[in-house]
Amino acid sequence: MNNSFFGEKRPFDWQDGYGAFSASRSDFTKLANYIDNQKTIHESLTCEEEFIGILEHNGVEYNKNGLLA
Repeated sequence: MNNSFFGEKRPFDWQDGYGAFSASRSDFTKLANYIDNQKTIHESLTCEEEFIGILEHNGVEYNKNGLLA
């Protein structure tokens, strides 16, 4: 990433406790609807709660601090 896009001006680096997920082309409409409604979703659910829900839904193990095991 740094060699191709950012370089020294704004070096790319992951924050502690990150996660990445992919979506298939067939899920595009569902993903676009989620993005459109994200503000409303986060009125009742924190980002961390949502992230942990995604991990649990997909069977990904993590520790109590929300970090991947």
